[in-house]
Amino acid sequence: MKTLCAGLAAVLIVCSAPTFAATAKQPATTAAPKHEKVIPLKEADKNNDGYISRSEADASPALSKQFATLDKNHDGKLSSQEYAKHK
Repeated sequence: MKTLCAGLAAVLIVCSAPTFAATAKQPATTAAPKHEKVIPLKEADKNNDGYISRSEADASPALSKQFATLDKNHDGKLSSQEYAKHK
């Protein structure tokens, strides 16, 4: 009986080794970044002046990160045309 149990244990170890080896070789996966929903200009424009200021953009991490790129005329605010390019 001891021989049978030892034999089964050996078979299980040998059969499971390739599974552990394959798992160890796979690179760690990172979760895909969650994309922030783009809100309408009217919702982002808190003071209703028709533009998104830098402080208004800071409420959205994604928009804040892209602000300088989107502000094509470098006036410190985003027009509706500039904001439309926000993804």
